[in-house]
Amino acid sequence: MPEIVIDIKNTLIILTAVVHLVLGLLVLRQDRREKPNVLFSLLELSLLSWAISMVFYRSAETVEASLWWVCVLYASAIFIPWVFIYFVDAFSGKKLFTKFWQHIIVAGFPFFLLKSIVLDKTFIQNVLFTTREKIIIFNNSLHLLYALYISGYFLFAYIILFYAYKASSGIKKIQLKYILVGTLVSTIIGAGTNLILPLFGIFALNWVGQVAISILAIAITYAIFKHSLLNTKLIAIELFTALIIFVLLVDIFFANTPRELFSKMGILIAVAFFGKLIVNSALKEIESREQIEKLAKDLQTANDELARVSQAKSDFLSIASHQLKTPLSIIKGYLSLITEGSFGRLTKKMKDPLQRIYISNERLISLVEDLLNLSRIEDGRMKYDMAKANLVEVVTSVYEEFKDQAKQRNIKFIWKPTKTPVFSNIDKVKIRNVVFNLVDNAIKYTEQGSIAITLKTENGKVLVEVTDTGIGIARDHLDRLFAKFTRLSDGNRNFAISGFGLGLYITKLIVKDHNGRIWADSPGLGKGSTFSLELPLG
Repeated sequence: MPEIVIDIKNTLIILTAVVHLVLGLLVLRQDRREKPNVLFSLLELSLLSWAISMVFYRSAETVEASLWWVCVLYASAIFIPWVFIYFVDAFSGKKLFTKFWQHIIVAGFPFFLLKSIVLDKTFIQNVLFTTREKIIIFNNSLHLLYALYISGYFLFAYIILFYAYKASSGIKKIQLKYILVGTLVSTIIGAGTNLILPLFGIFALNWVGQVAISILAIAITYAIFKHSLLNTKLIAIELFTALIIFVLLVDIFFANTPRELFSKMGILIAVAFFGKLIVNSALKEIESREQIEKLAKDLQTANDELARVSQAKSDFLSIASHQLKTPLSIIKGYLSLITEGSFGRLTKKMKDPLQRIYISNERLISLVEDLLNLSRIEDGRMKYDMAKANLVEVVTSVYEEFKDQAKQRNIKFIWKPTKTPVFSNIDKVKIRNVVFNLVDNAIKYTEQGSIAITLKTENGKVLVEVTDTGIGIARDHLDRLFAKFTRLSDGNRNFAISGFGLGLYITKLIVKDHNGRIWADSPGLGKGSTFSLELPLG
C-alpha cells in the first residue's frame, strides 16, 4: 500500500470521504428498515470507495501500484449510477423494477464493464508518469462505452426524478427538488472533469469529481431527513465533530515526542467524548420536536374532524328546524281556528284535549325556535334590530304574560316597576325573549314560594334580577349552567320539563352580542336562585 501524499487535493478528497462515511452511517442509523436509506448507504459506500481509491492512486509511486488503484477507482465508479437508479426508484415510489429480467438488464452493462476492468484488464492499458499529472491510457472503445453507461444511467435516473417531481406535492415535492437540483449539479461537474476531459487526454482535474459529488450526498441526505431544520442541524454537528476528530487523529502521527503524543491523544479523546454528548443532546432535541410535531398534527386532525362534525350538526339542525317550523305553524293556525269555533261549536269534552294539543304544539314551536336561533348565532346569521328601548316596559310585558300562570300555581309573583323609564340600546324583541326565558325557568323550577323581578341602575349599567325560591343550583353546577344542552336537577329527581337545555345558552349569546353579561347565583340545592342580566345604559 503506497504512503499517502498529503497535499491540498488529497486533503479535500479525504475530507469528502469522511463526509460520505458520516452521512451513510447517519442515514442508515435513522431507519434501517427503509429501503431508500439502505440504498443511500450503499451509494455512499460506493462514493467512499471512489474517493479513497483516488487518494491512493494519486499517492502511488510505481506503475504497478498506479494500475492497481486506477482499476479500483474506475470499478468503484461503476457502482455509483447503478445504485443511484435503484435509490431514485425507491425514494420516488415509482417501483419500475419489479421483474427479474429488468434487474438483469440494469446489471448487464456494469457487469460487462467490471469484467473488462477487473478480470480481462482490457479497459485500462497503462499509466504514464509526467511532471504534472499521471496519464491513463484507455481502450478508447471501452472508455467511450464507460462514459455512455455513466451518463445514460444518470440521465435515466433524472428522468424518473423529474416525472416524480411533477406528479408530487407538499413535502415530497420539496424533497425531490433537493435531490434533483443537488445531484444534477454534482454529476455535471463530475462528468465534465472525470469523463469528458479524460476522453481528450486531460487528467489535471480528474480529482474534482470526488469532491463535487459530495453535493449529491448532502442533497440526498437533506431530502431523506424530510426537510427538517433540526435534522439538518444534527447532520452539521455530526459532520463537524467527525471532521475535527479526523484532523486530530491525523495530527497524532506528527507528534515528535511521547509527551506530545499523549497530549494529542488526550485532546482527541476529550473532543470525541464531548462531541458525542453534543450529538446525543441534538438527537434528543430532534426526537422531542418530532413527538411534539406528531402530537400537534394529531390534534389538528382531531380539531378538523370536530369542526366538520360540528358543521354537519349545525347544518342538520338548521335544515331540520326549518322543515319542522312550517308544519307546526300550520297546526297552530288550524288549532286556533278550531278552538275559536270557526269549524263549528265545540263541546267541553273536546276543548280540553284540543287545549292540551295546542300547548304541546306551542312547546314544540318554542323548541324549534331555540334550534333555529342556535344555528343562526353559531353561523353568524343572527340579525339584530338595535334601537333605544325602555327596559321597564320590556319587563312589565313579560310580567303580564306570566302573572296568571304564577297565580294558578300559587306562586307569589312580585314586580314593582320604576316610575322613571330606563333606556338601553337593544333589540327589544330578543332582550324580551331573554327576560322571558329567565322568568319561564323560574316558574318551571319553583313549586311553591315566590318569584321577584327587580330592575335597578348603577355605574352606567342596568341590572335586571329574577329571584326565586325554587330548587336552587349546586355550587359546582353554576359554571356549566349556560352551556349547551344543560338541564337543572334538584339532586334527587329531574323535573318533567320539556326542552333541549338550550335556552340559557342562547340567552348568553344574545346578551354577549349586546355587550352585556348574564350570570346565576344560588346558596345551594333547595335554597332558590337568582339570575342576573346586565346591559349598558343608553
